[in-house]
Amino acid sequence: DHQLMKAKMLYRTAAMHSRLFSFRPAYKLCEQSIEIARKLADLRSVASALYYMGEICIALQDYAQAKTVLEESVSICWKIHFPQQLNMAMTSLGQALDEQGEHERALVTTKEALAIAKQIDDLWGMIHALQLLGTIHRYMREYDTAIEYFQRSLSAIRLIGDRLAE
Repeated sequence: DHQLMKAKMLYRTAAMHSRLFSFRPAYKLCEQSIEIARKLADLRSVASALYYMGEICIALQDYAQAKTVLEESVSICWKIHFPQQLNMAMTSLGQALDEQGEHERALVTTKEALAIAKQIDDLWGMIHALQLLGTIHRYMREYDTAIEYFQRSLSAIRLIGDRLAE
């Protein structure tokens, strides 16, 4: 379907704009994508576009809005059993929660994202969740636990041979 393809292209283009630090145009593209996907009742595209919108909100330091859209993305992902997107949305939600000072909820959410990443063998998802868990524990002044998570993340990065990420 032409409209469905358009919705997907809009959120993928938004992701590219975001990588180029062009956040406001990226946000607008996500809004357009979500509008089309909702009309088509394509929940996978809605969840994906909401995830990208949440990432953009985090980049813009609008953590309240990030939390709102990421919670909706997570909810949809659970509803339609979309674990690949769920894992990423939950990690980003954990970041938004942490930035708002909701450290305990951020820990629970991110640990759940880590478990999902392990279940679906998403190594990058595991790495991101481990890094975030380290960051959350660091903010909570639980330095030994933070170091453990950072070391686990580094081990996974070395496993895939990504020298730049290392």
